[in-house]
Amino acid sequence: MESPCVTLLAIGNELVFGKIVDTNSAAIAQATYAEGLRMRRVVLCSDSCAEIVAELKRAAEDSSLIIT
Repeated sequence: MESPCVTLLAIGNELVFGKIVDTNSAAIAQATYAEGLRMRRVVLCSDSCAEIVAELKRAAEDSSLIIT
């Protein structure tokens, strides 16, 4: 049986513009892997509602779990 796929959506203009380093995504990816889950992708997304909705819809198409 194939492991469930995870998409991680890291949201924040400060991430997109490089004002802070996204260390949470690496930690979450390690934790999900340790639990037997496959990380499909990690997405950095601005604070734009339209962009967030678009990325959530995309993730829902091919991921069993979405982490925001």
